[in-house]
Amino acid sequence: MKTYQGSEIRNVAVVGHAHSGKTTLISALLHAAKMTDKPGRVDDGTAVTAYDEEEVAKRTTMQNAVAFAEWQGVKINFLDTPGFHMFCHEARAAMLSVESAVVVINAPNGIETVTERVWKFAEEFDLPRVVVINQVDHPKADSYSGREAMLEDMRERWGRHLVPVQLPIVDESGFHGVVDLVTMEAFYYTPDGDGRGKIGEIPGPLHTRAQAAHEALVELVAEGKDELMEEFFREGTIPEQHLITALHEAIREDRIFPVLYTSG
Repeated sequence: MKTYQGSEIRNVAVVGHAHSGKTTLISALLHAAKMTDKPGRVDDGTAVTAYDEEEVAKRTTMQNAVAFAEWQGVKINFLDTPGFHMFCHEARAAMLSVESAVVVINAPNGIETVTERVWKFAEEFDLPRVVVINQVDHPKADSYSGREAMLEDMRERWGRHLVPVQLPIVDESGFHGVVDLVTMEAFYYTPDGDGRGKIGEIPGPLHTRAQAAHEALVELVAEGKDELMEEFFREGTIPEQHLITALHEAIREDRIFPVLYTSG
């Protein structure tokens, strides 16, 4: 087995309300990293972190479980945590041993009671966090107005520093991928594929919205940083590499909580 240096290891708690899709999302991430031959599923009992007989039978996580993936030379340990009220102490315990948290939200249901509790846990331990709006392919989650309302709800509860770094590509036929608001590229995915997107053109109807969202991201990243603000006002934007570096710093400092869209 490969030996990793401390700088090559990341520990991430995946938290959220029950049935937000945390376990399935982790299985999909492992598959995308080529750690498994096919994505595991909760419904058929093949999800990697749902191996306890009772959890498989009830299709729900009842205790913390760990799985890891290697990505670009870094070992990422994912801690899959329960989302039911009675098991919330497990999610809090998981946050004691990680450096960051992924807060998973069910797209049709929005912010639920345990979502708020795990967010408070992450604040308690001062953890950088990313919000993943999961199950975007659900029929009840495909409206633009609904996504905007959810974003506003998150900002009202947790502050204005929640900002999308992606836009979902959704039309009447379903969820097809995301627009990366950092690189301004579109990534398209296929159901039951390998989890690795194919780069393509940003759909015409999304161009204006993506440009506005990109500018909002750039402004928030540059906020309070004189050198970046000067560059932004001088160039009208921030070069991609500078933006990525500044975004990493802002996430570590809890100045930005990025929002992503996905379907595990």
